[in-house]
Amino acid sequence: MKLSLGDNIRTFRRAMDMTQEQLAEQLGVSFQSVSRWENGTTYPDMELLPALARIFSVTVDALLGMSDEEKQKNFEEIKKRLRNAVYAEEKDEAAITAVLREMRRDYSEFFRNDSYYFDDLRNSGAYRLPAVMEEMRIIFDDVQMHSSNNFAKCVFIQQMAELEDEEHITEFLKRNATAIDLSGDALLRRRYGFRKETDKLEKLRQVQLYELIEKLCLERDTWANRGEKGSYSAEYCKYISEVRLNLLHSLCNITPDPKHPVTGDGSLDLFVDFRLLIGAMYTAYCAGCGETERALTVMEDWISLFEKVMSAPEGQKLTCTSPAMDVFSPKTDSFWMPVRGHEERFGLLTDDGEYSYYALCSEAGYFYGEHYGLFDPSGYCGYFDPDNAGFELFDPRWLDPIREEPRFKAALARLHALIETRELTEN
Repeated sequence: MKLSLGDNIRTFRRAMDMTQEQLAEQLGVSFQSVSRWENGTTYPDMELLPALARIFSVTVDALLGMSDEEKQKNFEEIKKRLRNAVYAEEKDEAAITAVLREMRRDYSEFFRNDSYYFDDLRNSGAYRLPAVMEEMRIIFDDVQMHSSNNFAKCVFIQQMAELEDEEHITEFLKRNATAIDLSGDALLRRRYGFRKETDKLEKLRQVQLYELIEKLCLERDTWANRGEKGSYSAEYCKYISEVRLNLLHSLCNITPDPKHPVTGDGSLDLFVDFRLLIGAMYTAYCAGCGETERALTVMEDWISLFEKVMSAPEGQKLTCTSPAMDVFSPKTDSFWMPVRGHEERFGLLTDDGEYSYYALCSEAGYFYGEHYGLFDPSGYCGYFDPDNAGFELFDPRWLDPIREEPRFKAALARLHALIETRELTEN
């Protein structure tokens, strides 16, 4: 080992274009000591090996010229030391951290592809020690940056999602979650299951159920073109809307009142934004099918719902009567948005910083602004230009049979009255 170590010190020193005197100064020894090491007459004290390795940016094993078999054997030994430290009755935070640091410094080619030692940190609870977790973060970042083993990277992500503390978990998910098996929700399910945080797990499950219902109710692809040359029928779209409304009514255990085909019972519930969009579309579909009475009833119902939305007190919780959705309860909120020299009020549904907009305005591109233009061509109507029949939601001419109906005009006046504006000021 003496000859190998001395030769390696000389080789690494020369590769860095460093003199014996410069190396000695960094180590706090005499240049004669460095000369004797390189000549093989003596070798450095063991405590100097990590310092030498750091100066040369190599591992201690590389400095010693250790074989791969010896390195693997030493890595297994250091894992045993870590296991003994983390399962000790009295955990020594500094000792555990020191072992992890040694592992990271000297055995990078092994720890990057071996996540089993994380199991010991996990199962023993040692990850709860702040210094240990900080060292684990450094190891994790090293693995993600330098490992060529994608499977190992995924395993480390899954484990860190379980172990990371509350302060850092959100940022961790932003940096490491992907769209499939390592999505933020998938990692949180693992985390909550591991930590036995059943309340959080149930809340997440219900949020995911809500998102699935949202996809079923609002996915525009299901209003797919059905006829020749990309056209689709009002009858088909009406059928799809009824399926969606029946789904919402069933979830809420509601037998819909004939006067409330959209809301079911006229109340404000968890699915208010879904009901508003479906209701607006359903009005046109019924009118396009020649069902004038049904179209007007639908329109009056969803505009009544809109009135409840815009007048709801701040912080009102919206719930669902289904036991499958008894934890997730977003709150109503509102804000004012600048729109062409003035501000318009918007309603919000918010939960843990996530927003679902169910607002009304008279300009293009602002949430339900297009629906206002759809029903009132004197407002913004470019998005639903009657000359642009075949737009992906429906043909705006389907509304023509009801535009002159007194009930339609009365409902439209109520829709106008919901738009609140105020002048912008410098403040």
